[in-house]
Amino acid sequence: MSNYSQLKEQVLGYLREMFPDIEVQISEVTYCGQISVVFIKSPTQDRLTEIWNDISNAVAIYYQTKLDSEFERWNLYLFYILELEVEKGLKYRIENDPVSSRKIVIDNYPTLLDDLSMAAIISQHITNTNLDINAQQPASVPFTKHTIIGAEVDAALAATGKTKGKSSIDIAELLTKIENRLKNEI
Repeated sequence: MSNYSQLKEQVLGYLREMFPDIEVQISEVTYCGQISVVFIKSPTQDRLTEIWNDISNAVAIYYQTKLDSEFERWNLYLFYILELEVEKGLKYRIENDPVSSRKIVIDNYPTLLDDLSMAAIISQHITNTNLDINAQQPASVPFTKHTIIGAEVDAALAATGKTKGKSSIDIAELLTKIENRLKNEI
């Protein structure tokens, strides 16, 4: 983005003037391209209810439309943060609003909104760099044919003259033969 720093400061000024009681921060992360992240910390759920849509629209008008590439415009995140629990209906309405950006509500978040906490939120919700993946692959087990089922499949393949690839085996007939043979074994 050409004038990201200037645009960021300009938009922060607009948002802080329009919503003086709301804490707003804008960050950017490089992850398969430039991703903009706007953090909005509301003092109460009632205030969040009043302003979330207005903030979303303001960010879309003053910021998102000024981004350079389609990737940047499509990868804009708004995090609405509240220290207390947010009612599920409100959270659902905000997070499922399809207009302009991806919106995530983080409630019960008593931490100050600083560079470290914003990086943790980005890591958890966007880049997933917080994941600790140490899964070990199980040892491979060699394949062995089942004596009864394998023999029936081999016989069916031999009857068609094809032992590899697709063939015109009647699957229903093959399954019936296998079932009958297994019933006879019991």
